[in-house]
Amino acid sequence: MKLPLILALLATACAAQPAYARDLGQRLTDMPDEAFATVGAFAADGVLTCMIVKDGGREANPLVRPFIGKHPSCGDMALFTVAKSALFLAGISALQDVDPKAARTAARLSMFVQGGVVGFNLTVALKGRR
Repeated sequence: MKLPLILALLATACAAQPAYARDLGQRLTDMPDEAFATVGAFAADGVLTCMIVKDGGREANPLVRPFIGKHPSCGDMALFTVAKSALFLAGISALQDVDPKAARTAARLSMFVQGGVVGFNLTVALKGRR
């Protein structure tokens, strides 16, 4: 797993602060609700992927496989989900500094896309349980 790369990206995203930086509490308060819904979908995706892999399946996303492999452990999946969520929220927060309307739109698009991913994983997970 490419854990050092994930941690480096996370540290870079957390360290980058504009001159007009808001504190964390204010950033979380101003965050669009859709961003938190997306993070919830990330968590559901991680849980479902863990279930699928335990049932003999594999990670199907070719963009994620270089980081966690075809058969990630549940711990690897949890760590990846936390890192992905933190990077997503940092990105939405940075975009919100520039254009709040674009940040909400990006959060909505991400929410719908991730909802589709969770729906697909749910069908795969339920097929394996029959």
